[in-house]
Amino acid sequence: VLQPNSFVCRPELCSAPPDIPQADKDGPCAEGVIVAERCTAVCQEGFKPTQNLTCERGVLIPPTFACMDAGLAGDGGAANSFWAPISSGSGSPSGAPTPAVPPQTPIAGPSPASSGS
Repeated sequence: VLQPNSFVCRPELCSAPPDIPQADKDGPCAEGVIVAERCTAVCQEGFKPTQNLTCERGVLIPPTFACMDAGLAGDGGAANSFWAPISSGSGSPSGAPTPAVPPQTPIAGPSPASSGS
């Protein structure tokens, strides 16, 4: 016989990251000081967050974010696009294009077959 005869599964919660310079005065996460699924990063006026955070099993991933000067944030900051759906073919969570990988340049030299002359 199980005791108690009923139980409730509760998700492990995360605490909002502490001590983020220029974070909103009401807290760094729009969801509050304790978050269940995600932390939508919030900064003071004139600043934009670098990224939002996800709460997984009581751990924030990534563990923190920064507040950048809005003039340097370009497209409006991570919080405006992080939770947007992934556009097809993008390969990036924010819908931004995947950075191009520079082509590999072969190094000139003798081939292994020609070294036995």
